[in-house]
Amino acid sequence: MRPEQINETIQRAVNEIFLRELEHDEGVLVTVTRAEVSKDHETARVFVQVFPETAAPRVVQQLRGKRHFFSVLLRDHVRGGTMPELVFVRETPELAPSL
Repeated sequence: MRPEQINETIQRAVNEIFLRELEHDEGVLVTVTRAEVSKDHETARVFVQVFPETAAPRVVQQLRGKRHFFSVLLRDHVRGGTMPELVFVRETPELAPSL
């Protein structure tokens, strides 16, 4: 798989896991905006946007605590090679790619 395909697969799969497996507080929306796998495929930064912003620090901390849970479920989606370690990052305007 090309790096772009891996990034898209991880982004899509983590979004699906959010919808199916995680419970969120009422009124909190979490979206994966992108994923970036390192060149050595050891890590994947998963960028998330949280609404409302006031919930973001708590939600990102919870996601970081569930990295193993996500890795186990992602193995079904990402084939070939080892699963990169997931690093959840809060998406901010400064980090967002320019269009």
